[in-house]
Amino acid sequence: MARILRRPFAVLAAFACARDVQGESPLTWQEFSPSDNWMQASPVDVGVPAPTNKGWYSTPLDHFGNDGLHAVAFKLKVLRYSKFKRCGGPIFFYSGNEGPIEGFYENTGLPFDWAEEFGADVVFVEHRYYGASQPFGNSTFNGTVSNLKFLRVEQTLADYALFMRDYNQPCPSTHLKSKVVVFGGSYGGILAALLRMKYPTIFHMAMAASAPIPEAVAMQVQPSSFYQVITDDARAADVRCPVAVQKAFARLYELFHSGKESDLDFVQQTFGLCSPLQAEEWSHFMQYARNAWTEMAMCDYPYPSSFLAPLPAWPIKAACAAVLTGSEADSYVSGFAKAVAMPYAAPARSRSNRRNSVESSSSCFDIYKLFIACADQTGCGTGSDATAWDYQMCADMNIIVASNNKTDMFPDRVWDMGSLQAYCAKKYQVQPRPRDMQGRFGILDYLPPSDSTLDRDIVDSAYSHIIFSNGLLDPWHPGGYLEDLGQTVVALKIPLGAHHLDLRAKNQDDPQCVLDARAKEKELMQKWLHLSPMVASQEIVV
Repeated sequence: MARILRRPFAVLAAFACARDVQGESPLTWQEFSPSDNWMQASPVDVGVPAPTNKGWYSTPLDHFGNDGLHAVAFKLKVLRYSKFKRCGGPIFFYSGNEGPIEGFYENTGLPFDWAEEFGADVVFVEHRYYGASQPFGNSTFNGTVSNLKFLRVEQTLADYALFMRDYNQPCPSTHLKSKVVVFGGSYGGILAALLRMKYPTIFHMAMAASAPIPEAVAMQVQPSSFYQVITDDARAADVRCPVAVQKAFARLYELFHSGKESDLDFVQQTFGLCSPLQAEEWSHFMQYARNAWTEMAMCDYPYPSSFLAPLPAWPIKAACAAVLTGSEADSYVSGFAKAVAMPYAAPARSRSNRRNSVESSSSCFDIYKLFIACADQTGCGTGSDATAWDYQMCADMNIIVASNNKTDMFPDRVWDMGSLQAYCAKKYQVQPRPRDMQGRFGILDYLPPSDSTLDRDIVDSAYSHIIFSNGLLDPWHPGGYLEDLGQTVVALKIPLGAHHLDLRAKNQDDPQCVLDARAKEKELMQKWLHLSPMVASQEIVV
């Protein structure tokens, strides 16, 4: 999922484990200075304004325990854009997911595109244990698993609900609170939907983009579907591409296992790797190469972007073109190496992102710094944010994806529940409980009508005012809701959309299908929440 733009939090350790003082506001603000070096994205990512304020919200470490007289709290980072906020306008809230909040702020332009029209206040809150929002400061990830036990989805949902309860104050002239639309993409989309389901009087509508709830919560999706979509994307780009990629992988396997040092040297040189290779490193090298295609498929946008890595427009098409520059005589290995390098060969500053949060060398690639195997086979990255996500994939929710070289173009790699259980037990001394989240959040049997054994009226009446959008180029889309679950729980499919493209800022190269999706999302928001465009003369709220 989307884990991006990791920032160090050492300078913020003073905020960790603060204790609430009775009567003290849990939310503090400061003006955002133009000199603040907040932008982490490449210059190719434009379309969002700098925050007007940044702040800190004091939240309990444990919402569900009883700590007696000395309840511990810590600070969550908040970014706010209130230039267009008006009395009667909504709050557009982004439910921060697995990374520093700045990265999601920069890559979620839709709330800003709508803010002026509706007089909206735009607010992004960082997820606990990510970015600067560390419960135990620099000691959060000190190797003690007990420090991680408060990293749970329901703790995060409670963080956001309490924040919004305190943040959403009545307008002085109407004495009414604002209507709240919660936005989220990927894991953030899961959170957005769950916020609407669990706290419906606080969050009045959810826009959950690329939110694989059936996969991550109910594990109702074939593990092979993820890499099959990447292969389908490659085939759509060039029908020759999947076969060429398969041939390259097959040849590389032979080179790794030939017993010849010269063959391993050839691979090292061709792929520009920093260190000599050993035959037993095949599995890691394969995952490193496969991960490059995962990055490019998730960010298969129609324009250059730097969400997960700085990439050109339509990167899958560019990668396939690179593969096919190789010759059939060398099984396309040389061209395949160029394609694999694309998401890794970025300038050092731009490469501080969720999966590849290390500085890449201009002369070689370190496959152990650029890709670290973890519980999430689509990649976790490095550093504390990656550790947090790795732990969540073991103890909080579970995702199983695997390639099989039959329905996809990647080598067969077995990864099943047994593999995950062994990994999690060894690393964190926890056991995955794959159906646990269904019970924790009350979404047992919450399936699309075509898969449900319940009467359609029962499913229809369960929840309301949620939009599940999925781009069909996104490898996560088979894990999402692809048909309406009710009259006001709507599924939108975007044929040329990749990972939550509809939440990104408008761009002149956006395909018509994403423009249509955004128009439908706006139409439903206005209908469900009875929102109308603001006029310039309406009262501005500071």
